Amino acid sequence: MPNTIIFGFSVAAGLLAWATIFKTFVWPRLGTLPMQRRYERLLSIHFFRYLGSVFLITGVTAHELPSGFAVPAVAGDLIAFALALLAFAALRRSGGKQLQNSLIWLFSVAGTLDLLAALTAGYLLIPDPGDFGAAYFIPTFYVPLLLVSHFYILRISLRPMRG
Repeated sequence: MPNTIIFGFSVAAGLLAWATIFKTFVWPRLGTLPMQRRYERLLSIHFFRYLGSVFLITGVTAHELPSGFAVPAVAGDLIAFALALLAFAALRRSGGKQLQNSLIWLFSVAGTLDLLAALTAGYLLIPDPGDFGAAYFIPTFYVPLLLVSHFYILRISLRPMRG
């Protein structure tokens, strides 16, 4: 079976697994918490986005990954990491509800777009997913978790708007 099919299956399975875990275990528990605590828990998942920097380390990856993929993926992850920390810090301060909401939205939209762009660029620029080497766990395990958490952040954010 071609590596690209196995890779695609792994990403899809990761999304299904994390979506099921969130729907079954995480979402019901989050619903019992105040809004600030919900956001804090979901944002903290993104504190490890610095892990994407391993895409620049040959040896962790089987081969040097194309710079058209690796550099934007790492930059996007580091920006999302910084925005997650800023949004988290804003939540920990009293007041500034507008700033808090703006940072959460900025983080979640930018972070989601970064992940979708990296998945697309990886598909287009990396002919063999085996080139990810040990970093294979990032797009197949961690990226699905990040995407699902972004979905729930946006779901929480939109809920007040829906009345």
